[in-house]
Amino acid sequence: MDNQITERELVMQICNSVPKETEELHTVIKKFEAAYSPKHLPPPFPVKNEEIEMMFKKYGGDTTYYFCSSDNPSTTLENVKYLSATREPTNISFGQRYNKNELAEFGGYQKSSYGDAIHSIYVACFVHTPFFRSEEEKDFVLRDVCGVKVKIASLDELIQKSEDATAIETLSASKNVLAAEILKMNESLFQHIDVKILNVPAPAFDAHYQYDNLKFFPKNDPLRNDKLIERFTLIFRSIFACALRENLTEIYLVGFGLGHFDNSRDHYVQGLQNALQFFANWEGFQNIGLHFLDYSEATVHAIRAKIEGIKIEYIKTNYRCLFSTIEKISQTFDISKVLLVNAWDPLSVVGNGNSCDNSWDGQYGRRTLMQYFSMPQINDKIRYIDIDDF
Repeated sequence: MDNQITERELVMQICNSVPKETEELHTVIKKFEAAYSPKHLPPPFPVKNEEIEMMFKKYGGDTTYYFCSSDNPSTTLENVKYLSATREPTNISFGQRYNKNELAEFGGYQKSSYGDAIHSIYVACFVHTPFFRSEEEKDFVLRDVCGVKVKIASLDELIQKSEDATAIETLSASKNVLAAEILKMNESLFQHIDVKILNVPAPAFDAHYQYDNLKFFPKNDPLRNDKLIERFTLIFRSIFACALRENLTEIYLVGFGLGHFDNSRDHYVQGLQNALQFFANWEGFQNIGLHFLDYSEATVHAIRAKIEGIKIEYIKTNYRCLFSTIEKISQTFDISKVLLVNAWDPLSVVGNGNSCDNSWDGQYGRRTLMQYFSMPQINDKIRYIDIDDF
């Protein structure tokens, strides 16, 4: 008798057997990290037992996958769970830049199941995670520290040359202020902000052989335009449903799908308008503030031109200084009430190529631990919400 099980059965078996002992869970986490190529690794997860326990206690239980069962027959809870558990560590232009054998050892699979379904299954992943400075942002701070040290050295030189007690006292006071500034900057290197992120995948058309190009939204489909508007409507519905369910009052959008994924801005804007109309009469929805992070104002101009009377704030954003942007947001609003939207990939783990990925996904990935909280083989507290039931 053949006792072999299918890959799908193996994957779900692993997900249903997440270790309860922290040391065993640490071993699973190391297997997950081993599946990445070295240059695409996410930030390292804490290794001490008490830190691991604290992380999953504080953040793990908030992870939620949002889906819509009425979207198509393939979008069932079982398929959504399987897709959430079969994510490729890195998928850039359909390139599988990860270690397949190690991925199989970790999760029981070697590639995403996204292309196996008859229809495109849409899932959005909500995570609560610490948000850190990137290594590049730390370098910016250290450069500033060096600049302040130069000023202190100049003051020291003036103090040594001066014979005026009052002047020396004034210069010394200025030096103390600068020294306190250095201390504050050094402390900031290791600070983090707790953030809530909804990762949303738009269709990927950045390579000819992407499943969205060849199978789900082919250019020769006469209904392609309508299907893409429906998909962007669904994406925005999931964003608003998440904000309402999680009691979040400020949403920071990005241009998901509008960069290398080569989607139409018209589809994006129409999807937003449709979703706004869908939720127009929902209790609390009118109190939600909309904001848009980008280096260009073009999409916000298109939104304002299409949707009469919409209130949406544009925030010019430099990817390289994203921590500073989030820090400013946290000083303006209660950050626990803010939803940050990230442009995800249909096949990859959230964060995708991390430090070697200059998309929004990589920018968020290199600064967070959301990768670990998103994987069912690591986090047994994940929830699944059908927005049709919301």
